[in-house]
Amino acid sequence: MERVLALLNALQMPPRQVILSAFNHDWLRQAQALRPDIEVQALIGYSFTEPLDWGDLSFATYNARSTLITEEKIREVTAQGIAVNLFTVNEEDDMRRFIAAGVTGLFTDFPHKLAEVLLP
Repeated sequence: MERVLALLNALQMPPRQVILSAFNHDWLRQAQALRPDIEVQALIGYSFTEPLDWGDLSFATYNARSTLITEEKIREVTAQGIAVNLFTVNEEDDMRRFIAAGVTGLFTDFPHKLAEVLLP
């Protein structure tokens, strides 16, 4: 993590233009300790089949595998003030369902489809 942060410093990247996201939550905690001005987002759902591991919900934002989450869980986590972004949501019906459940953001390979969903 020190090398990543050193590179960001060398590139003079403004913190508002950087988001660090990783499945390794220890790295994210290290980044928070060294550079609290840079946003971190915890990735969960490395496995395609294992249940999502939310840990102690200590991060402000979680990026979760969309195929492993329920609308109930989205509502539960966001009700605690935690942002939930989902990856990778490519079907319009899924986009609508997750948006209705209160998801904060969606990663998609088809932004034009998401635009149609958001701006019919």
